[in-house]
Amino acid sequence: SGYRATFVGNTQTNSGSPIAFIVNQLSYQLDLLKGPRIGWPLGKQSNGKVFETKCEAYYAGISMSLAVENLNSIKRLYTGNNTSGKGLSDYLVALNQSTLNTDVLSQFDVALEKLKAIPDPLSNSLLTQAATVDAAYKEIQKLVTLMKTDVASATAVQISYADNDGD
Repeated sequence: SGYRATFVGNTQTNSGSPIAFIVNQLSYQLDLLKGPRIGWPLGKQSNGKVFETKCEAYYAGISMSLAVENLNSIKRLYTGNNTSGKGLSDYLVALNQSTLNTDVLSQFDVALEKLKAIPDPLSNSLLTQAATVDAAYKEIQKLVTLMKTDVASATAVQISYADNDGD
């Protein structure tokens, strides 16, 4: 119960700090949504070969419902809409990065709109509405880029969850 005060009171941005953890975790979750959940089945890692059976919740047929809820949850963490009302968006405003915050919030909305346009099951949409799925993928990619480059730079955080040693 005492860690909350430690977490909130730590204003550093180095690896392992609360801000670094939040920015890295948001980036990681967006990467998972973009890659394994949408991009990989769409063929983004296989030279265009679609793997419709590799969709999340393939048998349940609720891949897109889960993806939309996932992105909504990431946005709630970013905005602080889940508990205290304070989120990374508030931190960016405090750092005089209101324009960047507005850009990120707008991109969340665009990506959500594109995801909602894809009907479940995703496995079928990959074959019948590939352009719609690709449009959502591209908007999620824009959000990933904003988070991993612009937000990370504005908060002086290094993205550290990915292997960056050149392998």
